[in-house]
Amino acid sequence: MRRLRQLPLSEIIVAIPEDSPAELLQAAHADPDVTVVFHPVTAASGAVLAVAAKSSKADTVLFVDGENPVETVRMARFVWACDRGGLDVALNDSAGRFLPFYRRNGTQRLAEFLNRSLQRRDLRAGSLTSPPFALSRKALEEIGEDLVHPARAQVAAIFSSLRVGIGGSVPVAEASSDDGVQERTAFAEAWKKALASGDSRLTFPDRARNREVLEEWT
Repeated sequence: MRRLRQLPLSEIIVAIPEDSPAELLQAAHADPDVTVVFHPVTAASGAVLAVAAKSSKADTVLFVDGENPVETVRMARFVWACDRGGLDVALNDSAGRFLPFYRRNGTQRLAEFLNRSLQRRDLRAGSLTSPPFALSRKALEEIGEDLVHPARAQVAAIFSSLRVGIGGSVPVAEASSDDGVQERTAFAEAWKKALASGDSRLTFPDRARNREVLEEWT
């Protein structure tokens, strides 16, 4: 919260679980300029993003994960990428330019595979599944409700007229085993959405990979 206040933000929205400890609730309500929204304990991360997005009226919305603190200057880059850089979707490339593929975690590998299959290798491992990232008002209006499924929302953004690019590079902790299964399923759903669109290299014949495995993942 202290780092967020250093940015020129018109509003701060904090999404916290309904069973949060009293200390967290007190800290969230301590600032009158902070809006607190609650979500079920079992809510997926995408559902939390969608709730927060729906509550905001800002022209550019920065999404951050409270469990992954980020330096102020790094968060500012995502806002700048939308406000001044002309992007509608400023993604976080959590792997960066120089992290070897074999050292990347499962989410980073899936994210880059998705982007490359959509002919957007420039996005590297950038993903809406890995905050921080920023969205313009135009992006929120076009894909806001789809944020419930971040990977699918990214496919929708790429296939739309939205300008999608990299806003910065912030490392993200590897998902737990249970979360990893959920993320694998989420990316499988994203690939199925891309296949259904008929507007990517995924529609080409492929004898090297077994696309039927997507059904097993979902």
